[in-house]
Amino acid sequence: MSERLTKDQLDAFKVGMRQNDQNGSGVIATSDIPTVIAALGYTIPESEIASILYELDPDESGVVNMNSFFGMVSEKLASHTTLEQVKMLFNSMDRNGHGYISVDELRFITQAIGVNVTDSEIKLMVETLDIDGDGKVNFDEFATLFKHI
Repeated sequence: MSERLTKDQLDAFKVGMRQNDQNGSGVIATSDIPTVIAALGYTIPESEIASILYELDPDESGVVNMNSFFGMVSEKLASHTTLEQVKMLFNSMDRNGHGYISVDELRFITQAIGVNVTDSEIKLMVETLDIDGDGKVNFDEFATLFKHI
């Protein structure tokens, strides 16, 4: 298991963080961090989330610099990602069970978790992962986000 998340995983986090940084200040409310982590399919014990929040916001200001968040959380999340979790996440996104994630399914997921992403951003996400060029993301392509496990 890698100690760091891949570039693609960090990019996914950046999208989630930007959605919670509406004014572009480069900070996010500490209260939003568990939501961002959960929305990306990670399950971390509550005690560890509390530890992460304390490390990121020791003065309890209520906000966290996004760069600090990426550095610390990428190490913690990488250690919690298993192939089984990747498969579970993929299956939850593959709503119709056809073995791939379509643009429509990704759009539904982002809307369901309250992430406002444009159609062009959703298409770019799919294109980035779509190795075989069929316009959809199969499990092997999806798993490349987690290739260091």
